[in-house]
Amino acid sequence: MTKKYNEYAEKAIKFVLTREEKELAELTVEKISTILDLSQSHLYYTFKHQKRMTPGDFLSTIKMIRAVLIMDKNTDISIKSLSKKLGFSSPDYFNKIFKEHFGTTPGRYKKYVKQGRIESALRSG
Repeated sequence: MTKKYNEYAEKAIKFVLTREEKELAELTVEKISTILDLSQSHLYYTFKHQKRMTPGDFLSTIKMIRAVLIMDKNTDISIKSLSKKLGFSSPDYFNKIFKEHFGTTPGRYKKYVKQGRIESALRSG
């Protein structure tokens, strides 16, 4: 049974990782479970036991990684625009989640990237 759960988790991960930004912005745990034909509780159980995180935490992590990649390419993007592009309900919520993941704000991260100090960007907390 563990092998089957791992297959479900891997399938969900692959699905999320292959989404374009517009699709990723609209993605929810409910949508993932529907598309993969799994109940939300089954998806939650699978992730929690196989990957030691919830599907929501995984989705949030992927969105944060995408945010960093976008800012690395375009430091002129506004936080408001970036948060909307990734499907966050507000820039404040996006800031909060970004800081929880990386220990710094997206604004501070962009500042370091503009200065060419990427190595300091995520250690600046």
